[in-house]
Order: sequence, then C-alpha cells, then structure tokens
Amino acid sequence: MQLVIILLAIFLQACSSNRQTVHFQEQKMTKEIHSTVEEKQHVVNKQQMENDYSLLLAKYEANDQVGFDLKLKSFVQLYPNSPFEDNLLYLQGMMHFYNQHYGNALSSLNQILKKHPYSKKYVAALYAKGVVMKRMNLVEESKNMFRQVQLRFPNSPEAARAEGEMKLLRE
Repeated sequence: MQLVIILLAIFLQACSSNRQTVHFQEQKMTKEIHSTVEEKQHVVNKQQMENDYSLLLAKYEANDQVGFDLKLKSFVQLYPNSPFEDNLLYLQGMMHFYNQHYGNALSSLNQILKKHPYSKKYVAALYAKGVVMKRMNLVEESKNMFRQVQLRFPNSPEAARAEGEMKLLRE
C-alpha cells in the first residue's frame, strides 16, 4: 500500500513538473511572438517616420508654411520621441522667420530650447532667437541671446556669428 502511495506521489509530481514545463514553454513562446511583432512594428514605424520626415523636408523646400505646420503637428503626435523633432522645429522657426512671422518663429525656437536642451540644434536655436528679436527691434533681448551664445558655447560657429551681431548692434 505504501508503495502504491509513493508511486502515485511520484507520478503526480512528474505530471505537475511536466505541466510547469509546458506552461513555462508556452509563456516563453508567447513572449517571443510578442517580441517579434513589436520588432516588426518598430521597423514599420521607423520607416514611416522617415517617410514623413522626408515629406516635411519637401514642404519646407517648397516654402509650404501651412502644409509644414499641419504635418509637423501630426508628426509630433505620431512620433513623440522622434530624433527628428528638434531639426523640424528649427526648420519651422526658420520658415516663419523668412516669412516674417516673428512671433511664430520665436514659438518654434522656444520649443527647442525647452524640450531639447541637449540637442545639436540648441545653440542654433538660441542664436536664431537673438536674430529674430533683433528683427523685431528688441535690441536688449537680442543682445542677451547673443551673450548667452558666446558665454555658453564659446567655440561654436554661432558664437562667432553672435559676436558679429553684437558689433552691428553697437554701431
């Protein structure tokens, strides 16, 4: 009788172990499937993001301000962590500047300064903000921007350009 109980216990333990192994394998396969699906979605999203970025560049080159602004708004919503956002905001700011929409230019440049403090476009946005303010006849504010560029980024090309702007403002 004890032998039967021992054999039954061993059998139940083996069945339990097999169920756990099967369950573990099912979980592992499910994770692998989800991972593969996520990787494929990431590749598709990355390709679509690059296509949308190219479309925005074409709108910029065509000076399609309204189309650019609308597409940029949807781009930022679709790709909130896009590595292209700072560059697109800079282009938007420059397009507004060239079209003499200075308030909108400042808004775009300020977004870079606020949302992308470590971006390669940061110093360019700071300098451009000074230029926009100069164009708006906000002389003291523009001097302040140029000083910030010179103090914080002394070896940048923008610092040399800021020095030239400061000389022009002194004249």
